[in-house]
Amino acid sequence: MDNSKHTMAAGKIMKLSQPIEKFREIHKNLSLRSLPKLWHDHENEDAGEPILRLNHHILSKLESCSTVTLREFNQVHAQLILSGLFQHSLASGRVMKKLCSSPSTVFHAVNLFHGVDEPDSFLCNTIMRGFVNANEPLRALEFYRREMIAKFIPANHYTFPLLVKICAELGLVREGEKAHTRVLKAGFELDLYVRNALIHMYAVCGRIRDAQMVFDLSWESDMVTWNSMIDGYVKNGMVGHARNLFDEMPERDVFSWNSMIAGYVWIGDMVAAQELFDRMPCRDIVSWNCLIDGFMEYLVSSLHSLQKLQRLFETF
Repeated sequence: MDNSKHTMAAGKIMKLSQPIEKFREIHKNLSLRSLPKLWHDHENEDAGEPILRLNHHILSKLESCSTVTLREFNQVHAQLILSGLFQHSLASGRVMKKLCSSPSTVFHAVNLFHGVDEPDSFLCNTIMRGFVNANEPLRALEFYRREMIAKFIPANHYTFPLLVKICAELGLVREGEKAHTRVLKAGFELDLYVRNALIHMYAVCGRIRDAQMVFDLSWESDMVTWNSMIDGYVKNGMVGHARNLFDEMPERDVFSWNSMIAGYVWIGDMVAAQELFDRMPCRDIVSWNCLIDGFMEYLVSSLHSLQKLQRLFETF
């Protein structure tokens, strides 16, 4: 009796499994067919987003169209939306880059940005850079707060140098400190470009000790790192500290020499400025102008001193 029940149950299972197997066979055959697509699939099926090539005819039109009147651009943008390509990261990225290349169309880029379902750091960085190039750094900072911070779009190693540069340009050291905190939380404190931007920001904002701290904790340095610190010392009136660091530099470029010459000119030490100028392996127009301006100020100052001395003698 028990055996017959097991046999009947097994038969039912076999009958139920037949449609499932048939479905799997049909699905497999459909998957193997070559269907027309707007883009090529990734070689790795788990890679996620499909590949879109730059030579796609709509993207080629986008690159060649003008943004002066936006008429041609809007037509291409409409084609991207109708074809379903606009939500692809490459397509939306090229659209933003095209619009942000001109100061007059950055705001239009922001409007289209709100139509992207899943905006990423590249789009945000592009718009922020567009505002900076349009001499609107405050709007770039506001965009960062409104879109990246409020909507939890993760920043990357391109975002932070740009953000810190904006804070330096605006003289917003508190915002710069917040950016520094986010750098630490995101794990970008060892990134060379991020650290160079932080050194520059702190130095420009008069926080030379904080700049020195970032410099001292740098396990990797390049010419920009050294020059930023030297320039920071000079602009904060610490020419002696700048000279000590200048002498420690493993190598120097023309900016290094010009910064030190400018420092000596600023404190009126034309002997030291002339000595460095004579030692320069390569001079540019900035080197000459800096030294000439220094001597002109020195001569004017000397002339005033002579006039004061002459008036003093006339009183006797």
